[in-house]
Amino acid sequence: MALFHIPCSRSGCMTGSRPLMYTRLAAVWLLLSCLPMLFPVRSVSAGEVNAFPVSSPAGRKAEYALPVYHLNIAEADLGYLLADPYRDEYVPAMIIMDGASVDCQVRFRGATSRKYPKKSWRVKFTKKTTPFENRTSLNLNADYIDPSHMRNYLAFSLFRHMGHPAPDISFVNLVVNGKSHGVFSALESLDEEFLENNGRPEGSLYKAVNHGANMSPLTRKEWYDLSWEHKNGDVPDHRDIRDFFSWLRYSSDTEFMRDIEARINTENVLSFFAVVFATSSTDNCTKNFYLYRHPATGKYEIFPWDFDAAFGLDWQGNYVSGLETITAGTFLDYQVLLQRLLAHPQYRAAFAARVQAIVSGEFTWLHTLVDSTFTAIRHDVYADPLKRQTNEEFDASIGTLHQFLNARQVALAETAPFQVAPIRDVYCSNPFPTPQKPEVTFRAVSPDGVPLSLYYAEDLDFTVYGDPFTGKYLRLFDDGLHDDLAPGDRIFGNTYRIPEGFTGLIPYSITTGNYYYPWNGLFYVNYYRTDTPALNCLNPDGFPAHAVTIGEVYRDGDDCLIEISNTSAQTVDISYCFIRGATASQTLLIPELTTLAPGASVMVATDSLLSKAWFPERKIAADLFFTVSIGDTVRLLAPNLSVFDSLVCERYGAVNRPVPSLVISEINYHSPDEFDPGDWVELYNADSRTVDLTGWILKDSKDDNAYELPSVHLPSQACIVLCADVSAFRELAPECECAVGDLGFSLGNGGEHLRLYDHRRIIVDSLTYDDKAPWPEAPDGSGSTLVLRHPALDNSRPESWSASIGRGTPGRISLSDAVDEWTPSAIRLNRNRPNPFNGHTVIGYTLRNASEVKLSVYDTLGQRVAILVNGFQEPGEHTIPFDAGTLGSGIYFCHLEAAGVTCIGKMLLVK
Repeated sequence: MALFHIPCSRSGCMTGSRPLMYTRLAAVWLLLSCLPMLFPVRSVSAGEVNAFPVSSPAGRKAEYALPVYHLNIAEADLGYLLADPYRDEYVPAMIIMDGASVDCQVRFRGATSRKYPKKSWRVKFTKKTTPFENRTSLNLNADYIDPSHMRNYLAFSLFRHMGHPAPDISFVNLVVNGKSHGVFSALESLDEEFLENNGRPEGSLYKAVNHGANMSPLTRKEWYDLSWEHKNGDVPDHRDIRDFFSWLRYSSDTEFMRDIEARINTENVLSFFAVVFATSSTDNCTKNFYLYRHPATGKYEIFPWDFDAAFGLDWQGNYVSGLETITAGTFLDYQVLLQRLLAHPQYRAAFAARVQAIVSGEFTWLHTLVDSTFTAIRHDVYADPLKRQTNEEFDASIGTLHQFLNARQVALAETAPFQVAPIRDVYCSNPFPTPQKPEVTFRAVSPDGVPLSLYYAEDLDFTVYGDPFTGKYLRLFDDGLHDDLAPGDRIFGNTYRIPEGFTGLIPYSITTGNYYYPWNGLFYVNYYRTDTPALNCLNPDGFPAHAVTIGEVYRDGDDCLIEISNTSAQTVDISYCFIRGATASQTLLIPELTTLAPGASVMVATDSLLSKAWFPERKIAADLFFTVSIGDTVRLLAPNLSVFDSLVCERYGAVNRPVPSLVISEINYHSPDEFDPGDWVELYNADSRTVDLTGWILKDSKDDNAYELPSVHLPSQACIVLCADVSAFRELAPECECAVGDLGFSLGNGGEHLRLYDHRRIIVDSLTYDDKAPWPEAPDGSGSTLVLRHPALDNSRPESWSASIGRGTPGRISLSDAVDEWTPSAIRLNRNRPNPFNGHTVIGYTLRNASEVKLSVYDTLGQRVAILVNGFQEPGEHTIPFDAGTLGSGIYFCHLEAAGVTCIGKMLLVK
C-alpha cells in the first residue's frame, strides 16, 4: 500500500555532535534528493477523473503527491449523516484506491470535531481487505484544528520510534462523491487487529472517552459505561478496571509497592505519560488513550490516541505559548495512576529520566521529521479546500512547531518535572457533622514539610449533572495551635465548621497547591462522581452507627448481593459510606442520595437487575465489582473509612433463583443459493447476569437432534449464535464473533419446533415457527432471517417476529439495531438529546415513508414505562419530548416501530 509513511526505526535517527541546524539541513537535503522515488506525484487516471471530477484552484485537473481515496456514498445517505453528524449509525458506501474498489460502511467520528466543516470519518469493512492492509476498519482524521496537519503524525511516530505501541498513521487525500475534502490522516483502529500487530494477545481494552476516565473509582456503574468505552474483552460490567482503580485508590503504600510491578507495565505507563508531559498534550491526561490488560501477565498498559492538542496547541486549536514552559497545573495533576507512581522516588526518577531522554534526544529527531513531513504534504495541503487555515498560516505553523520543540527542551532542561510532595495519613474527626456537632478537625502528614490546605466545596448539588461549584481552601498549620498536635512534627491540621443550617454533602481533598490527596482532587466530580471523600451532613439528629448493620450475603456464581439494614426508628442517610470486602482494594463507595427508612434494607449487588429479580421490594444502593467468599469479613465504613459494622460471611443467604431468561431471538432456516451460511439460531441473554451455558442443549422437533453447548459464559444482554455449519457461517459473517457449532442437524424450511434446555434439562425456551402467514414469509429463501422484535415479547407468537432487512443481524439483538446495517432503513432512530438526561430529553427519528408509528420507552427488565406515539405520521424528521417523571435513575430503551421495522436506542436517566 503506497501510503506516505516515514519509518520510525532508531537506525534512521541522526545522532552525533554536529549542531542541530546542520543535522536538520542534511536530513532535509537527503529527503529532497530521494523525494521523486519515495513520493512520486501521481496524476489521477482518466477513469477516476470521469467518475470523480476534481478541480484545482487554477481550474485544471488536480495532481496529488499523496495517495487518493475516493469515497462514494448515496446522496440521500450522505445527507442523512450531515443532518446530524453526531449519529453513530453507518451508511453503505464504496471506497476506491488505486483502482481497487471495496464495499464499506461509513459514519462521522470524533467528539467536538463532528461540528467542524471538515469532518473525520470512520470506515468499516465487512471483512479484511487487501487494498487497505487487510484491515477491517479505518479512521480518516481531518486534523481540522491543527494548522500543521501533523501533530497526530508526529506523536504516533514518536511513540513508535521509542518502541511504544501506537496506531499506524499515514497521509492521504479524500474525495467524497467527486468533491475533494483535502488531506486526511489514515489512522489504524485500536482493536484486536492492533493488538495482534503489536504482539499482544486479545485482552480487555477500554477507550478513555471523557475526563471521568482519570482512573479514580466512579460511584455508579453507568459512569463507567459513559467514561470507559469497552472495545475488547469479555469481563462484565467493567469489573476488571473497577477492581484496578479501587486498588489504585485504596491500597496502602506498602501494598502498592508490593504489587505494582505485577499489576502495571510501569515502563509502558511511564513512557506514555513522559511523552504526554514532554509534548504538553493537554487532552491526553485523563482521556483520549486506551487502557489494555494483558491476559497472560495481568499487567495494564496504555496506548496513545488523538494527539492533535499537543506541541503547544490546546483542544480548540489555539497555540498557547505557556505550554512551552509548563511543568505543573495540567490535567496530569489529576491522573491517579501517574500520581500514585510519582509519589515514590524511584518512579519519579524514572519518569524524569524518560522526559529528559525525549527532550534531549527525540526532539532532535522530531525537528527532522517536521521538515520532511512538511515537504511531503505541502503540495496537497495547499490545495485542500476545507482546511481551516490559509497556506501562509500552514507554512508558519512549521516554524511554530520548531519553536515549541526548542522552548520545551530548554524549559525541561532547567526544571525537573513533577516535584510531588507526598501527603500521608489524612484524618477527619467527624464524618457526620450536625448542627449540634458542626466542627470537623482535619490533619494530614506532609513528609517533606510542605504546607497543606483543605480544598472543599459547599455548593455542589449532587442531583444535577454538571453543576458548577466553588472550591474553597482552609489552610492547615503545623504550629501546635490549630488542632495539629505538636509544632514542627510535620502533621498539619485545622478545624472546619459547617455552615449554619447546612444539609448536604461536602466533598473535600487535601492539597499542596497542584497536588492532591486523593490524587484526583475534586476534578470533574460535578460531572462523573468519583469516590472523593465527603462530609455527610444529611443526618441532622446524628448518625446511629450502631443501628446500620450488614445483613445477609447472597451469592450466585460470580454475582454477589450484600444487605445493609437500618434497625433504628429514624431515617438514615448513608451516602459516601463504604462497603469493604476481604482486602482494602475491594472498597466500594455508596453513592449520594442513599437513604434507609426505619427498619428498611438496601442491597449492594454486582448486578442490580439480579437484585431486583430476587428482592423486588429492596432498593439497590450501589453496584459491586467484587464477590464475597465464605470466611471473608465484610465491613461497613464511615466516610472517613472508620469501621462501624462488620460481618464474617459464614454462609450465603437462601433465595429462589429464577430460570435464566434466555430467549431464541433470531432464526435463519432457509438461505438463498447465492448466500448460504447454513442454518443458525441466535440466543439472547435477557437475564440480569452472566449465564454459564455449559451443557445447555438445543433441540428441534426430534429428540435425537440435540446440540450440547460447549463451555460458554454469556454476559447479560449478549448473544450467541448456534450454527449448523460454523465454517460456512464464519466465512460469510466474519463480523460475528460469537458463533459456535456444528449443530449436527438442519432446520426445516417449512417450519420447525425449537427447544432450549439448561444443564439440568429444564426447558428454558421453546417456539414453533412457520414459513406461512401470520409468520413473516420473507425469511423462507429470500435472504432474510426471522428477527424477534424485542426480547420482552412472547417469542412463541408470530406477531412478535419480523423479517430482517438484508442478511440478518447474527450476534446483535434488536436492542441495538433491529435492521441490517448494510441497507438503508425505512426508519432511523436518532440519539436522544441530551443523553444522559436529568428528567427531560427529546427523541428524534426519521421516516422515509408515511406509516403507522409506535414509539415506546422500556426499562431494562423489558417493562414498558411510556407510550409516546401511537398513530399515523407523515414522512420526514420528527422530534418527541420525553419527561421521565417519577422514573428512577438508570438505563432505558426507546423503542421505535414503523413500516415493519424496529429500532431501539439506549438512554441514561440521571437524577
